[in-house]
Amino acid sequence: MKIIAFGDIHGATLNLMRLSDEIKNADKIVFVGDGADSLDVLDAEAHSKLLAVRGNCDFFCKLPDKVFVDGIFVTHGHNYGVKGSLSALVQAAQSHSAKLCLFGHNHRRSVDTINGIVFINPGTLGNSRTSVPNSYAVIEINGKEVKNEFRSL
Repeated sequence: MKIIAFGDIHGATLNLMRLSDEIKNADKIVFVGDGADSLDVLDAEAHSKLLAVRGNCDFFCKLPDKVFVDGIFVTHGHNYGVKGSLSALVQAAQSHSAKLCLFGHNHRRSVDTINGIVFINPGTLGNSRTSVPNSYAVIEINGKEVKNEFRSL
């Protein structure tokens, strides 16, 4: 299964539009919050593959705070204090028996394996707070194996 994960768009809708070819070839598309209004540029096919959660900047948004589907736990991360530590997020992912956890909020791309769960933050499409360029994640799941590649815009 091929997953394209992105988040923290913060108005950079053109960056999301640049992912259109990647999105067409994905089995699932995961939005980890902040910039939900930009999802309107996705076509109907993309929306049919979309798992999406709201972030702390998605005011008046009706998306859920978290989603768990097919062993994948998705959340923005602000409710789990990910800017300081992943410990609360690890507990939440374990409580869902997740094999993969996708999150955002801190705008820093990262991949960690903790207690057998792969935690991936795809970075930000819209407002990098570091010298690392805006990015998204391309994730391949084959059985129990999870491979991740960060791609920059």
